[in-house]
Amino acid sequence: MLWSIGKPMPLLDLRKEITHGRWSSWITTTCTKTCGGGIGESVRYCNNPTPSLLGRGCRGKSHRKGPCNVRPCGQISAKTEDLIRKIIREVDMN
Repeated sequence: MLWSIGKPMPLLDLRKEITHGRWSSWITTTCTKTCGGGIGESVRYCNNPTPSLLGRGCRGKSHRKGPCNVRPCGQISAKTEDLIRKIIREVDMN
């Protein structure tokens, strides 16, 4: 038993509190082009969950490069298309 400001505190068994880290989803952070296919960088974080003191960290890389914004120029983006669909669903057709 530990004591803190006159109050007893139970000891934690750290082996029971082990949480191993897992990666978040990839997030594209940069892209060399806004359309027509570019090269971009994506990042992910070891916070899903974050590893505990005795837990293992995530394996693998936290950064990667690859294709991005591959839609041909002159077309709306997937985000814009999704937003338009959402607005249309929400419009009262009466």
